[in-house]
Amino acid sequence: RAAFAPPLQGADTIATEDGCGPEPPAAPDAGNPARQVRDWQGCPAGVAVEFVTVQGAGHAWMAGSAQQIWSFLAAHPAVS
Repeated sequence: RAAFAPPLQGADTIATEDGCGPEPPAAPDAGNPARQVRDWQGCPAGVAVEFVTVQGAGHAWMAGSAQQIWSFLAAHPAVS
């Protein structure tokens, strides 16, 4: 059986490897108080790491999740 690190730890590892600052505290989303966002600062140009949690949500996709993911990806295109 495979062992996986908690998702937040994975995001922090990615941020560290990409040269971002330390893990930020969770900040509430003004438009959705159940949504908490961690947005790493100090990342090099072209790098963004964001971790979003929704209180009370399980593993099912929440309404609007696909749009939020697409918005993030569209704002941060891959650099080759």
